[in-house]
Amino acid sequence: MVHISRRQQVKINEALSKVRATILSVPQGSVLGTVLFTLLISDLPTVIKSGLTLMFADDTQIIISGPPGSLHIFLPKLADDLDRILTWMTENRLGLNLDKTLLMLIGAPRVVKALGPVSVTVRGITVNSVTSMKTLGLHLDQTLSWTDHVTQVTTRANSSLWSLYPIQRNITVANRKLMVSSFLLPIVHYMAIIWDKAKKSKLKEIESLLRRSARYVLLLKRHDNVKQRLTNELKWLLPKHLYEYEVISSLFHMKMYDIPYFRNLVACIDDTADSMVIQTRRRAYARGKDLHRNSFEGKVRQLLTEVPPSVFD
Repeated sequence: MVHISRRQQVKINEALSKVRATILSVPQGSVLGTVLFTLLISDLPTVIKSGLTLMFADDTQIIISGPPGSLHIFLPKLADDLDRILTWMTENRLGLNLDKTLLMLIGAPRVVKALGPVSVTVRGITVNSVTSMKTLGLHLDQTLSWTDHVTQVTTRANSSLWSLYPIQRNITVANRKLMVSSFLLPIVHYMAIIWDKAKKSKLKEIESLLRRSARYVLLLKRHDNVKQRLTNELKWLLPKHLYEYEVISSLFHMKMYDIPYFRNLVACIDDTADSMVIQTRRRAYARGKDLHRNSFEGKVRQLLTEVPPSVFD
């Protein structure tokens, strides 16, 4: 094992601290830095007793679910978990980032409105509930309407698109398409399988954005009809078809690569000559079942019936 001697000092305005030796740290930007940090926090879920723990790098979420009438039970449990987390952090020489510690209630609009704002206080630290938050690039709101997320997506994507206009006529169609595919489409496609449930008016904003992008690539005027060329020539997907593609792609990977996390959610996708069955945690839905057409299971069943069995072979 190689020991790296490091020193550091802190400067605030014109005040400069003395140089001190760093005896415990993970060098930022190092190859092993992420692995070392992951090992350091790997036992954090063992101290959380009441909720489901989701972790990604230095982002940790605690999810506690139940009926609205049990909120007075859940909040003390959450406070106990936070207290144990603070103890764990002290033992591991870590600190809690208060600016990024948020609490949010998620539910039906009438339920969220009736409950109002809540808060949890632990060791003099008060965490107040918020109406929206950003997690791993996805903007969540209390009712999962995805309005905030779609607004952020269109704002960022429009900014990227306008920045490309000065070079529009100096590059070829292929390069314009490459630029849009590299800088704009990834913003739109990110988490599309989730935010597709936004209101139709918000999805139309995404579609309008894609049409503007297609006009940029094809050098068309503002009011030129571009929908057919967008799908046929550029091979881009509108929100509805993008969602369908993401669902099929996700199910395909669940089946082909046997992802452990999804084994309980999707036990199997059985595609035989006569039927295709998706077994979920609670019940099995077959092709002939009468499901609500807007339910996730119903849409998945409909989509899978349109996919050739050879795709899953």
